Amino acid sequence: MSGIKVGLKGEKEMVVQLDDLASVMGNVGAQVLSTHQVVLLMELAARNAIKDSLPPGMMTVGTMIRIRHFAAAPMGMKVRTEATLKKIDGHRLIFDVTAYDECDKIAEGQNEQLIVTVEKFLKRVGEKESLCRHRITRKEVFPMVDLGHKVSSFWEEMDQVERLIREWNPEGCRTKGDFERSLSKFLKEHLKEKEIVKKVTIGKMKVDLAIGGTVFIQIRKDLQNQGQLERLISQIDGYSKNLKNLILILCGEVDKNLLQQVRKKGISFFEFNLRVVEK
Repeated sequence: MSGIKVGLKGEKEMVVQLDDLASVMGNVGAQVLSTHQVVLLMELAARNAIKDSLPPGMMTVGTMIRIRHFAAAPMGMKVRTEATLKKIDGHRLIFDVTAYDECDKIAEGQNEQLIVTVEKFLKRVGEKESLCRHRITRKEVFPMVDLGHKVSSFWEEMDQVERLIREWNPEGCRTKGDFERSLSKFLKEHLKEKEIVKKVTIGKMKVDLAIGGTVFIQIRKDLQNQGQLERLISQIDGYSKNLKNLILILCGEVDKNLLQQVRKKGISFFEFNLRVVEK
């Protein structure tokens, strides 16, 4: 293993998707990259640092992770992890690991990887599986959790609507009205059991679509300058006072830097759930 030396570096990147969010794992309302996904990305960066230096028949397994996760990364943002091999102790490798999104450092810590022989490792796993199979069922090991709370079905509904919006193809739409009509038709085809109402007034605010009276959608066409951003932020503040949730769809020409400012605004709320989807 002479090829493995202190100082080796590895990276791993991802774009935060719906399935990567903490809310999907039960942390209701946390529409940001989950800590367990940060850990996974850090381990992959560590493995990338030494994968080309491992002898044939050898691999590494993670044995320790210790991190501080101190900043949120919203959906759609690119996240990059870096790993640097700092210490070699026999077959134990200690890495410094760091994670960044497009704006900030979001986490840092250490990861330990252990070098093992693939054949011996798989043999031990097989022996354990054979020993336990006769007395442990999957149901006993992974019991189903019944949340038994109305809020769980609400978040499932939000997730379902958001997934459909991401699947929706607004090809050919030019005006805001075109986008509204196209999306309304698409959602009615896929949510036949839900009432979908256009142009709903909630308090002093109007939203483009309401799904079942619980999920609200607003479409915004074009976001290209600071003036448009300021008007949109003002609208979002208004929605936060009248609604508990909003899916904001940005269509047309959208400046990426302004989009990130909107996403940051979204995670600043505590009781108002704002999800931002770019089409």
